[in-house]
Amino acid sequence: MTVIGCTVLLERGAWAADRPAINEVRVYLHYQDPADRALVDEVADVLETLDYRVSDKRLVTQPSAGDVRFFHAPDRTAAVDVKTIVETFLCSRAGGQTLALLDRRERFKHARPGLVEVWIPATGSGRLVRSLQPSAPCMISRNAGEPAADAVR
Repeated sequence: MTVIGCTVLLERGAWAADRPAINEVRVYLHYQDPADRALVDEVADVLETLDYRVSDKRLVTQPSAGDVRFFHAPDRTAAVDVKTIVETFLCSRAGGQTLALLDRRERFKHARPGLVEVWIPATGSGRLVRSLQPSAPCMISRNAGEPAADAVR
């Protein structure tokens, strides 16, 4: 499946029974620069096309170098998947942005299961500054003929 000019690789074997279905995961997108809103909307569109639910897009003042956060052990797989999707999309837009994966289980014990947060760093003028040079084309794909990830438990 091609999504807005890029392709997303999903590891089917990694989705185990103790993990929430993709459509049960709630993704919150955080960004720091109002000029990045269009980019954040595109990230949300890509995630929603791949069956993730984007619950909110929040303009925040807290600084971030860019990360994806999860709050419960079963949500790690979804967080890694979301991280890969967002990094690949950002790669296709402006050369790339590496996001850290942050395990927040000990800090926020009352967070709801299925919560994944993406913190997109400020990009300056609404375009990502190249933080890495991709050595291969950015690709996001879903294998044709496979069931939607939310059907695999």
